Amino acid sequence: MSRRHSRWSARRVLLGFVAASALLLQLVPASLAAPSGTVTGVLEVGGALTAEGALTAEAVAVVTIVDAGAGSAEPLIVGQQRGPVQGAGPLPFAVRYDPARINPVRPYLLYASIVDGEAVLQSTTGVPVITGGPETDLVVPMALRPAGAATLTISVTKKDETSLSDAAVVQAVVVKVGAGRLAARAISVAPGQAPVALSIPYDPALVDPFAQYLAKAAIIDGGNVWESLVSVQVVPGSTDPVTIEVTALPTQLPTIPASPAPSTSPGATAAPTAAPTAAPTAALTPAPTPTAAPTAAPKPTPTAAPTATPGPSATAGPTATPAPTEGAVDGTLVYREPATLSGAAKAVVALVDEGNGSSVAVVASEVIETPGQQPIAFSLTYATAEIQADKTYTIRAAIVDGDNAWVSATGAPVITNGAPSSGVLVSLTYRPDLLLGEVTGTLTGIDEPLGDGASSVTMIVQPDTGTVLGFDARPQPGAVAPIPFSVPFNVADVDPDVAYVVTGEITDGEQSWESATSPKVITGGNPLSGVEVPLAAVATPTPSPSPSPTPTPAPSATPVPTPSPEEGGGIPPWLILVVAVIVIGGIAAFLFARRRAAPTPP
Repeated sequence: MSRRHSRWSARRVLLGFVAASALLLQLVPASLAAPSGTVTGVLEVGGALTAEGALTAEAVAVVTIVDAGAGSAEPLIVGQQRGPVQGAGPLPFAVRYDPARINPVRPYLLYASIVDGEAVLQSTTGVPVITGGPETDLVVPMALRPAGAATLTISVTKKDETSLSDAAVVQAVVVKVGAGRLAARAISVAPGQAPVALSIPYDPALVDPFAQYLAKAAIIDGGNVWESLVSVQVVPGSTDPVTIEVTALPTQLPTIPASPAPSTSPGATAAPTAAPTAAPTAALTPAPTPTAAPTAAPKPTPTAAPTATPGPSATAGPTATPAPTEGAVDGTLVYREPATLSGAAKAVVALVDEGNGSSVAVVASEVIETPGQQPIAFSLTYATAEIQADKTYTIRAAIVDGDNAWVSATGAPVITNGAPSSGVLVSLTYRPDLLLGEVTGTLTGIDEPLGDGASSVTMIVQPDTGTVLGFDARPQPGAVAPIPFSVPFNVADVDPDVAYVVTGEITDGEQSWESATSPKVITGGNPLSGVEVPLAAVATPTPSPSPSPTPTPAPSATPVPTPSPEEGGGIPPWLILVVAVIVIGGIAAFLFARRRAAPTPP
């Protein structure tokens, strides 16, 4: 019996251990769990159709996931799906990848192309996935590929004589070293047999003259992959053809037989926006009304005290208020690409308080409506009362010109700790170079359309230290909530043990709104997409006219009552004169009588 009892006890312990382990596995945050192995979403064709206005039955869609952190001799393609295009969209896709190949500190980007004869539609920029973005419900906008002011000819060849099937795809890309961005790419869905010639269009105005560019190529035929393990350096502007040899990789890409039905991600994002907008606005409207009542009450009480302060108030009042009220920071915005800005370009400049953990906030911002060409001069005015000597302040900025944008990768220190306030040079980075990870969502809580000069600033912040992980600024003329945002960040800079939040602020003339709450993102199972940031109107603009300082000179009128006793209840001057004459005459008579009574000296 003792043996049976001991066996039964051991079984119960084992079953309890298994149950506890299963429960613990369910509690593991999603962001710490292993990658799922599939990225799903839809391609939004919208109005970006061919010249005839619709895609033909021969159109083919190719969706590719690349390792944006891969070295020049490392495999670039992580997963790919090829399939026919059915309908005008949205077109569902599902790309399989091997989770064992995923490095948590590397960025992975998704690129999509639709080839319809001579017309090519493609995603404008890479979409961060897996480590720096979501794996499900992706919405990838497609646009007609621009012709490009210049082209680069690449011939893709392979050593082995394996025949390629009709489902083969040949791709060539030009990668900007250090950024991981595909600066240019070309695709062929009907390559025939190797060698395959590809013509890659690119815009010379978006080429960084100080950067290095490498060309890589790949052939994918089902699960078989040939890639260039030796990258070829290319010089943008050169007309010499480039030959890239690809080699068969020992590992195959996972394939999926059929793509799943498209998810209804657009509907999901629109639903939550209605609820929060009502909550903040109800709390904001009562706020300004109490401010009028307290301002009237304090005014009568100071009238008794000013009798002691009339002297200092006359000197301190004029000197204290005007001098420290406002300060200014001026400088220039520059970027490295030789791009010429259009007349529709706009710039946003923000003074950011980065010096005290959770108080990271925008102190002041402005929109430059017609920036012209770089270097772009700016002059930003701020309230000196908001500046503290022990904090760190930086200038961050963004330039938006259609699909092109340049954003501050880091802030330029200003004002405190010996940093300058004049001649500040702010270097901006082409935004696709920063797009290794991304947090997306909407700003809510504004009930009325914004004005023409409105702008938004959104940041990813580490609250305990005040470190800014990502920054983005946009002009928002006429925008209506919910207002979409996307903040780029570098996956390699993310600490999995640190909590990050998103903060947002919108400025529209004298009005401003800032985050009522700052949602957690990225780590700890928190989302990277569909993040909703509710905003609340800032109460400071209402009392900013500061009625209290202006009445303070009014007590200076109290010195006027002090001479009033001379007019009413004092002694008349003529009476004082008479008394003085009597006193002086009495003293003179006393001295004269005393002199006559004194004996004459011998």
